[in-house]
Amino acid sequence: KRLMFNSWSFLAQKLFSERFSQWLAGKDEGSFPEFSDDIDDDWDCLWHSKGDERLISLKENPIHNLPEVSLFCQELNPQWNLKIINSDRYHRGRVLQYASNLKTNFLPGKYPYFSGILTIKDK
Repeated sequence: KRLMFNSWSFLAQKLFSERFSQWLAGKDEGSFPEFSDDIDDDWDCLWHSKGDERLISLKENPIHNLPEVSLFCQELNPQWNLKIINSDRYHRGRVLQYASNLKTNFLPGKYPYFSGILTIKDK
């Protein structure tokens, strides 16, 4: 299944089940660590894009019957990054995110900054 969406907020992210145990990003891949005991909204960023990477994924987990889930950016903003994040113990989730670390002042109005596709592969 493919879900296309545009975001007009300051952040595009989706939180997924803690049962996803591995992630993919270009040539990089890794496993999610245990959740942090701190509940201070300081979640662990495990990977962030440094160039023109457009695709990040949570790997399929057949043990828990979970398909691969991917976030693809159709257009890149050079001031924003794709990120793979592990939440804290309270929220217990895996996050695919597109966001900026820069402080930005916005005047009233709409500012589309993200256009992408969330893909959930059929099993």
